[in-house]
Amino acid sequence: AAAAMEPDDEYTDDDNADGDNGVCSFCGVGNSMHREVRRKTRHIAALERELATVKGDGASAQEAKAVAAAHYAQLQQMQESCAMRLAVMEEVERRLADAEAQLEDAKAEAARAAKAEAESQTAAAAVSRERDRERQEWSRERERWYQERDAARDRQAELEASLSRARSTLAEANAQLAELKPRLDDLSASKAHHERRAKTALSQRRAALELLRAVGPSLRAALDATRAEATAAFAVAERESAKGL
Repeated sequence: AAAAMEPDDEYTDDDNADGDNGVCSFCGVGNSMHREVRRKTRHIAALERELATVKGDGASAQEAKAVAAAHYAQLQQMQESCAMRLAVMEEVERRLADAEAQLEDAKAEAARAAKAEAESQTAAAAVSRERDRERQEWSRERERWYQERDAARDRQAELEASLSRARSTLAEANAQLAELKPRLDDLSASKAHHERRAKTALSQRRAALELLRAVGPSLRAALDATRAEATAAFAVAERESAKGL
């Protein structure tokens, strides 16, 4: 009976039904440990059945109890190991959940940072466009200022040239005036002389007119008398001429 209760005698092909020695995807315990637990469980069940059938054989019962106790101890160790591994797996899962939560937070933060960066880039692009527009406007203003400055310089040059010509003309006029001044003085003197003569002649004419007004009636009477005498003499001469014919 003891030989029949050896552990290897209770091992069957069903214990290797899980295939390879991988890890359980649910609890994280190795498949080999799961097989060992099942094998120990079946062996303990066989020992318990054997114990139930043992009657009166104290040595066999004690031996079976010892083997069962040993298997119970091994099973307890394996269960404790599984429990520890499960606790570790739970801790790992908790840490993994924390890590995933942190990852989600990091993703959200990265999304916010990307959005902020995109907004910053958009704002920077807007500022750059505004700066370019202001630079172009300033360039146009500077170009207009240069054109106005050049035009002002041209006008100034024209005005200076006109002023120079006016100064030359004024100098020539002053020279001509200096040349004409003696003649003007002569003309002024001649004018004064002629004015004096004109005044004298006018005075004489006025005196003659006054004299003519004074003697005019007597002269008119004498003229009329002379005209009458001439008419009478002409008539006499005509009559004598007629007699002679």
